[in-house]
Amino acid sequence: MTSSNRKAYKAEMGSLLDEEIGAHLRDGGVVVAASDRAARALRAAFAHSRRIEGLQAWAAPAIFSW
Repeated sequence: MTSSNRKAYKAEMGSLLDEEIGAHLRDGGVVVAASDRAARALRAAFAHSRRIEGLQAWAAPAIFSW
């Protein structure tokens, strides 16, 4: 399956990293995710958003699993 044919997992739920969570993390806030998998996905989404902003380096976000 090519990336253009993939469907987002639960796409109706919206973006994984919404503006409020992203702003909270950028301001040094902490996020506790429901699982290791969710924490990894949030870290990846945060990194993606920072790259989109044109950054090449940033402080690691404080995202932990429950």
